[in-house]
Amino acid sequence: MKKILLIASCLALLTIASCGKKNKTEADATPKSLAAATTGGVNESTTPLNRTDTLHIGGHVFEITTNRQTDKSLPTIKDETNVVFYDNKVDVRIVRDGEEMFARTFTKKDFADKISAEDAACDVMQGMALDREHSSAQTVVLGAQIGQPGLDGEGPAFSVSVSLDGSVAIRSVSNQVTTKTDMEGLD
Repeated sequence: MKKILLIASCLALLTIASCGKKNKTEADATPKSLAAATTGGVNESTTPLNRTDTLHIGGHVFEITTNRQTDKSLPTIKDETNVVFYDNKVDVRIVRDGEEMFARTFTKKDFADKISAEDAACDVMQGMALDREHSSAQTVVLGAQIGQPGLDGEGPAFSVSVSLDGSVAIRSVSNQVTTKTDMEGLD
């Protein structure tokens, strides 16, 4: 009699449990970033950004195009929570008075001698933008940022000077306007 009661109780419990809402699967219950980290998936660190600025200075018209995009051929990075991200590259093209004077792809490697080993391992190339204030008819200056994925405006900042002959000088700066929000209104 006890066996029958025990079996009936188990069946009743199973029936009640099966009538509830659909159980979440492990994938449903796991946040996407955690799922990517635990299943070997790799996240894109930022969304693509294509921007063209026109600069009238010294009797010349400069058109500066920056195109930030994920580059899956670059080494991946891990953030502080061990989530893996692809790094970015930025294609820069400068046209002066209708003629191309400069075209180059920048990656975090271009700034390697100016960042710490920790920044090199955990940060991505966040982007580049025209620095109107410091540009002249002889030198177009771009601001550049390296930082943690998803945290625009955080991390080492740089000034990239491009001379008319195409030579490039990169220097670290301590205060720089590089976030999209801060750059709005500078057009």
